[in-house]
Amino acid sequence: MSVHAQYSYLNIGLQITNCYVARSMDLQTYLKSKKLTQAKFAKEIGVSPVAVLYWCSGERQPGVANMAKITKATDALVTARDIQSVLERKIT
Repeated sequence: MSVHAQYSYLNIGLQITNCYVARSMDLQTYLKSKKLTQAKFAKEIGVSPVAVLYWCSGERQPGVANMAKITKATDALVTARDIQSVLERKIT
C-alpha cells in the first residue's frame, strides 16, 4: 500500500470515528447542557411547554412529526431511542 493510500485510509477512518464522537442523550439532559428551559425549547419547535414536560418526564412520547422536530433542533443528539429509554425507565 502506498503512503498516499495509507494516509487516505487513515483519514477515512478518522472521519468515520468522528461521526460517533457525539453521543445521544435524553431530552432533559440536552436542555440542561444547553441551558434551555422546557418552555423555550417548546417555543423553538412549535409545541406546548406541557408536551415537552411530558416527553422529559417519560409520561408520553412525541409523534413522528414532533420527533423529527426534536431531532433536528438538537442536531440529532436526542433521538427517538433516547425518548423511548426515558419512558422505559419510568415503567420499570
